[in-house]
Amino acid sequence: MHWRIVLRTSLSLLGLTVSAAGQTEGTAPAEDPNAAPVEAAAPDTLTAPPDAGPPPEGEAAAPSAPDVPPPDAEANGGVAPAERPPPGPPPGPEADEELEEPELPMTPPAPDGLGGHFLLGAAAAYQTPLGKFGSGMRQSSQVDGGLSVTVDAGFGVSRQIVIGAWGQWFQLPDGSECGKCSATGFAAGPFVRFHLVQGLRFDPWLSFGAGYRDLKLDQGSEELAFKGIDWARLQVGGDWYPAANFGFGPFLEVVSGGYFDRPEVAGALRTYWQWSAGMRLAFDVPGKLK
Repeated sequence: MHWRIVLRTSLSLLGLTVSAAGQTEGTAPAEDPNAAPVEAAAPDTLTAPPDAGPPPEGEAAAPSAPDVPPPDAEANGGVAPAERPPPGPPPGPEADEELEEPELPMTPPAPDGLGGHFLLGAAAAYQTPLGKFGSGMRQSSQVDGGLSVTVDAGFGVSRQIVIGAWGQWFQLPDGSECGKCSATGFAAGPFVRFHLVQGLRFDPWLSFGAGYRDLKLDQGSEELAFKGIDWARLQVGGDWYPAANFGFGPFLEVVSGGYFDRPEVAGALRTYWQWSAGMRLAFDVPGKLK
């Protein structure tokens, strides 16, 4: 009977000891059967291993791991965020102006060798009359080609334009149907002349003008008077300047008009023509060449 009492007492003391130990450490929570299993944490690969020191003699050093750029560098084309180039200007008018190439400087024009200059000219030419004095009288039947002398004066209003006035005297000998006929006369009027180049010794030009014409036709027994209008006087020529103030060159001239005042024997109004070719002397003040 005593051993049973001792066994019960021992078991009671053992239960009290276990109960006291559970209250001190706490009871672990019961596991949830529906919870996902917890994976073990992977070792930190980025943590640098402790310095193992130099390798023992006779052994090669282990190769170092390659430098791997951070994820942001791969996303930005291999350039780390701190090394990115600064952003450019936003698109717009200002950005377009910065991209535009600068304009090249323009070549300055040649010096003005005509504006403000006074120009004088004197010409001699062979003049051939064509057309008619009137409906009943051809010019070539009464007179033939002869000499004409022309003078002109102008002022340069720009680097290419001269305006001025001209005057002409002419003398024509007998024609094909009148052995005793001859004619003398004069003409005058305004002109505009266009000079085509600048800064060269050779000065080509074109001229347009109009004028009044007076002619006396001597038929031996009587003298007939004609008065008319040159409604178109065209010239083309060129002057060569061997010196600053002096030049010379050839020219051609054609004149068209009509004698509105004429004798009755000449008939009705018709158009006359005058063709001329000659040489011209030109004078420039203060001078073309510098």
